[in-house]
Amino acid sequence: MKNQIPPHQKHQEDRLRFQVERMILFTDAVFAIAITLLILEIKVPNLDYVGLTSAKIKDAIFAFPAIFTWVGFIISFWVIALYWIDHHRTFKYVDDYDGKLVFLNLLFLMSIGIMPFTSALYSKYIGFDFPTQLYCYNVAFTGFVKLWIWYYIANPKNKICHMPIESISKKYHTYRSWIAPLVFVLTAIFASYTIWSRFFFVLIFIIQVVLGFYFQKKYGLKDRFK
Repeated sequence: MKNQIPPHQKHQEDRLRFQVERMILFTDAVFAIAITLLILEIKVPNLDYVGLTSAKIKDAIFAFPAIFTWVGFIISFWVIALYWIDHHRTFKYVDDYDGKLVFLNLLFLMSIGIMPFTSALYSKYIGFDFPTQLYCYNVAFTGFVKLWIWYYIANPKNKICHMPIESISKKYHTYRSWIAPLVFVLTAIFASYTIWSRFFFVLIFIIQVVLGFYFQKKYGLKDRFK
């Protein structure tokens, strides 16, 4: 049949798809390990059984400063989760790969791998500027590398995406990718001026929701959750 794909071509396409899937699976594994490592920083309190009460156990887990360990875990869990979602959305456009894409992805994963350490430092010394700034710059660097990956994939000259990306989707994903790194850079900058900067991360969720509804209402974008 004329439309039948030659065996060697089908083999090449299958091999290419397998190599791209390997990169994605490796990425998912690093994300899973990084998120798992976050909870390991929350230790079960070692308390003396003599005179022990439920109130003392609760205080040991949730009282100051232990409560900030939970705060750091929750923030970092959702930060890593958001980057995983963004990576998932970005790589749905990947049809091919090259050495530069592999390198950028590894650079991105290196930053994700550092995050459990900077997160633990941040949550343990949340009242100090340097741990907060180190964590924020770690998260921001991750976001900027992720943005670099997106620009590289979306550029048709690189031939990573064989199908043209719809202009509205490209604009939406570009704007969305800028949000997290910019918010964390602002957090790092203002960390020396106000402790309330530690909660700037909430802006990420607010801005993303507003941006999504804006693009949905103005441009009819329907794939913002995919």
